[in-house]
Amino acid sequence: ITLQDSAALANGVHELKVTATDPAGNVTTPATVSVTVDVVSPTVAISTDDNSLTINDTATIKLTFSETPAALPTVTPSSGTLGSFAPSAQNPLEYTATLTPPGNTATGSISFAVGGWTDLAGNTGTVSSSTTVSVDTVAPAQPVSDVSAESDSGSSNTDNLTRDTTPTISGSGASAGDTIKLYKPDGKTELGSVTVPTGG
Repeated sequence: ITLQDSAALANGVHELKVTATDPAGNVTTPATVSVTVDVVSPTVAISTDDNSLTINDTATIKLTFSETPAALPTVTPSSGTLGSFAPSAQNPLEYTATLTPPGNTATGSISFAVGGWTDLAGNTGTVSSSTTVSVDTVAPAQPVSDVSAESDSGSSNTDNLTRDTTPTISGSGASAGDTIKLYKPDGKTELGSVTVPTGG
């Protein structure tokens, strides 16, 4: 039995009743046929836990579906490497993957292209919202540093031999906005820092 347009079912679950009548007019007890109609186009939202990546950074990219997809769509970043998506243990409609940015890239931006997909009923899916990730994976120039002449006491002000216990370390080669940090020989204990002003 094919329903006519005038009897078309609305979106949702329908418990249909089916009977059979013989030529004598005897009618069977109704049987139930459950039909779920889904005519709503599904959506997916793309988000990230980090919108700005630098050297050695990664970001978690999340797909959030409005309903279960028949299969995961392909998601291709404009640059960098995106791992395989894995389902969330907390939400079956969420999937996450790790994005690794490209190396040696200054002031770049990563966007995402999503391939075609459908829900379990065959409705074509769309992207409801997406995200971009900015990238700067270029290390600043190594500054040239030395004990300043004013702090270099003794017979020479260029030999780095001084009796000043709090010498000033000066340098060059850094760019405006760079943060210069001075550490103890262990490379971990910070002694001081300064941000390079505009003009050096």
